[in-house]
Amino acid sequence: MEELCQQEFEKPLFLCDPLIPQSGIILLHGPSESGKTQVAMTLTKAILEGSSFLDQFPCRPGKVVLLEADTPMLAIQDRLRRFRKELLPALRPNFKLLIDETKSLDITKLSISPVEDVVLAQQFAPDLVIFDALRDLHPLDEIDSRTPRTVYGACRRLFPRAALLFIHHDRKKPTTGFRHPDEEASGSAAWRNASDVGLHLERFYDHKEPFSHFATLRSSKTRWSERVAPVRMQMHDETLLVKPTELSPSQLVAAWTREEPEIDERRIIARLLEDKKCSRATAYRVAKKAVSEQRKNAVSRGETVSRHETPQNDD
Repeated sequence: MEELCQQEFEKPLFLCDPLIPQSGIILLHGPSESGKTQVAMTLTKAILEGSSFLDQFPCRPGKVVLLEADTPMLAIQDRLRRFRKELLPALRPNFKLLIDETKSLDITKLSISPVEDVVLAQQFAPDLVIFDALRDLHPLDEIDSRTPRTVYGACRRLFPRAALLFIHHDRKKPTTGFRHPDEEASGSAAWRNASDVGLHLERFYDHKEPFSHFATLRSSKTRWSERVAPVRMQMHDETLLVKPTELSPSQLVAAWTREEPEIDERRIIARLLEDKKCSRATAYRVAKKAVSEQRKNAVSRGETVSRHETPQNDD
C-alpha cells in the first residue's frame, strides 16, 4: 500500500482535454435527432485544426476516420457537402470516410479479416475513429452484458492506438422506476461501464427561440478526470456544427442538484438571483420544480427526504 501511494504515474494524454483520452473508449449517447452527429463533426473539426472543442476543451491536431454504418448515402453526401465548407483545404487530407453500403456490418468478423478500405484506414494511422452508429456495427444482442467488450475489443484490434468514439442511441421506451439520465443508453449498462468516458446529449426546447435546435452535453462517466460542467449548445443546420451558449436557469439548477443533492430551494433561489441568471419569479418556479423532482426521485429509490419549505415570494 505504501509503495502504491508513493508511486508517481504519468498523467494520461488527451486528444481533447479532458473529454477524449488518447487510445480511450468514448460513448456519446442521446435520443434520436438530439444532434449527436453534429457534435461529433464539431469535435472532428476541432481535432483537425488543433483548436478548442466548444470553445473550452483544447484539442491536439490529429487525423480522424469516420465509419458510417447507418446513414443513407444521400444524407451522408448532404452532410459532407455542408461540413467540408468549414474545413480548410490543407486539413482535408487528415480526414477519411468509411461507408458500409451493405448495412450488414459485423465488426467482430471485420477485425479478423479486414477489407481493403479498412486496411487503408489502418495505414492512415488515425488518432480518432468515430463509429456511427454503435447498434449497426454488429448483429449481437446489445442487451447481453458480454456484447460490449466483444464489440469494443474488435474495434480496438482494428485501431489499437486510436481513441474510439461510439455514437449510440438512448432507450426509446421509458423504463419503470427511477433511472438516472447517465444510464439512458440503449442496451446493457455494460456499454457505458466498459467505456472510459460517457457523454450524454439531451435536446431541449427554448420557448424564446422555438425554431432553433438546442441541446446540452454533459459528462455521464469519466475514469481519468473530474466531470466537466454541462455545456449548452445550439445546432446550426447550414454547417452541421454546434456552438456553445449559456445554460438556461433550469439546466444550471439541474447541474447544482446533481453536484449537491442536499441543496434546498432557498439556496437555489439565492444563487440564481445573486448570479443574475433570471427574474425572481423564474427563480422561485425553477427552484420549486427542481426540489420536487429531487423528492420524487428519492422516493422512487426508497430514500427518505427532509422537507424544505418554499420561501414566500413577497413581490
